[in-house]
Amino acid sequence: MEIKQEPEIRLTTDKFLGAFFRSLSVIIIIWLVWFAYRNRFLRNNAFVIFRFSENLTSRIDPVFSPDDRIIGYSILIVCMVSCSSGKSNYKSIEMFLGLSSINPQCLNGYWFYPGKPGAPTLLYIGGELPYNLSVRIPTTTNHPDIVMTDFVYNAGWNILAVDIPAQGCDQRPGEQAGLSGWADRIAKGENVIGYAVAKYSNIINKLESQGKIDKTRLVISGTYRAAYLSFHLGSEIKFAAVAGFAPMVRMVDLTEFQGLDPNTINQWDVINLTPKLSGLDIYFEYDDSDTRVNTADQVKFLNSIIPVANVSYYETNGEGHNVPEQQYIDGAKWILSQVK
Repeated sequence: MEIKQEPEIRLTTDKFLGAFFRSLSVIIIIWLVWFAYRNRFLRNNAFVIFRFSENLTSRIDPVFSPDDRIIGYSILIVCMVSCSSGKSNYKSIEMFLGLSSINPQCLNGYWFYPGKPGAPTLLYIGGELPYNLSVRIPTTTNHPDIVMTDFVYNAGWNILAVDIPAQGCDQRPGEQAGLSGWADRIAKGENVIGYAVAKYSNIINKLESQGKIDKTRLVISGTYRAAYLSFHLGSEIKFAAVAGFAPMVRMVDLTEFQGLDPNTINQWDVINLTPKLSGLDIYFEYDDSDTRVNTADQVKFLNSIIPVANVSYYETNGEGHNVPEQQYIDGAKWILSQVK
């Protein structure tokens, strides 16, 4: 299945916005220093941040609330971070101001975060990553799998992030999100797995043709349904390795797919991929009590690939369908060990 890719949108305003925010940062710093001096010597008060009064032409009111101080410092920090790399990070400005806009990279179907020249690549199936990844600041997120991508990125690797079908940029108008969206597509006769594999393959081939990545030095990672897709993709193209966390292994185990023809959805059981995964390096994390994706089926798949692949696996206890942050860190270390 050939998936047509939209032409990549290039943000031509980066240089202009970068210069703008650098200049704005300098102006704000001078502004803060001048008013600190003014307050100290004219009012004999401690340093405060200030705002313009309602009548902008009449006076400046130097009395501010703690919230105003926070806003003033935050604007300065955002401006400085935005221009720290020499390019504008206008997304962080939008996020800070609470503005909503269509991400132009949705038209590309991927997000590429370049690492060091000639670095290996981690293909993260899970959608666009937080803006912190592009400016290298610590993670503040409730999604522990982002810790893994940060760990790998900070080691100098490229990160290629793609959406899961029916999520993020891949969700179609009026479509249910997540696995319910998968079920809807399957009910309409679509091969949702073939669609995802073809889409990811086209993106990888495109970036390789541009010299940005080398797929022989690429590791795939994903959690839950993304791990399921990782195994399918890894069975079609020989990458360096695959890392799966709490993987879904059979659609029939999940309530979203109840009512669909078992003969249709069972064809995509990952255990059927075992011969194609022969010789592949695989990291497999699961829990002994995961009722969401059925631990028994996970173990059955694991036992099928151990004789034919190079498998490193770890079983957590009592976590259910949750993956502890430490497991993502351990997985990240394993990923880094796969490609030199």
